[in-house]
Amino acid sequence: MREEYYHLTYWSWNNEDSSSKLCVKIVLVPTSTMMALTTTNIKPAQALRFIIRDGEDFILKADNFYSLERVYGKVNSQ
Repeated sequence: MREEYYHLTYWSWNNEDSSSKLCVKIVLVPTSTMMALTTTNIKPAQALRFIIRDGEDFILKADNFYSLERVYGKVNSQ
């Protein structure tokens, strides 16, 4: 199976001016995370796990999740 990359958009805190801002990362989405985002008959997740760079886990508080969009074409590393 081919790896599918996504643009993850999430809320993050900006310490410089004490405000929140939207951030974007290119991620892989584990099956368990995709199920947590798309299945309505399970308990909502408190945190979501994504994979960035060379397999590094990126854990995001579910309340900070904004959107997930599939990337088509060539993916440049971040």
